[in-house]
Amino acid sequence: MLVPATSLDYRLIGVPGSVEMVEIGCRPTLSPNIDSKAVFAQIRGWIKICDQNHEQCPKGSVMPPRRLLEIGDPLLPLHEGSVIQLREDIQERVRYIALSHCWGAKQPFTSTLYTLPKRLESISWSELPKTYQDALHVAQELGIRFVWIDSLCIIQDSV
Repeated sequence: MLVPATSLDYRLIGVPGSVEMVEIGCRPTLSPNIDSKAVFAQIRGWIKICDQNHEQCPKGSVMPPRRLLEIGDPLLPLHEGSVIQLREDIQERVRYIALSHCWGAKQPFTSTLYTLPKRLESISWSELPKTYQDALHVAQELGIRFVWIDSLCIIQDSV
C-alpha cells in the first residue's frame, strides 16, 4: 500500500517477503556492515536471481552512459591512496552499478563545469564522501570496474 509521507513522496508499507513486495521488486534491507561476507553473498544471490528470472534486465556488459567513475582493477583494494577517475564517452560495453541516494540539504561533492577537468584527471579516495566510498567498495567486491553516481556523472551546472 502506498502511503503519502509528504506532499511530494510516497513510502511503501508492506510485509517483507510478501507477494506484493516481491512483485514490485522490494527486498529486505542489508546489514550496514559492508565488509560482511554474508552481505555480498546476499547481493550475489540477488544478481543471480535477476540474471536467471528477469528477462528485461540486461545481462553482462552494456553500452555505458556518458560518464562513469572508474575504480580501476577490482582486484586491487581501495584505500586512502587510491585514485578514482571520471571517464567520458567510453566506447565499449561495460558492467557498472549505480548509486541512487538522497542527497540531503546540500551536496558538496559534485561535478560542475569548473570541477570537470579535475574529475576527469583523478579523484582521490579521501575526497569522496563515505556513501560514495561504500558504493565503490561494493562495486569492487562484486568485480565491477565502473560506478554511476548522479552528482558526479551528471554535470550539475550545465543546461
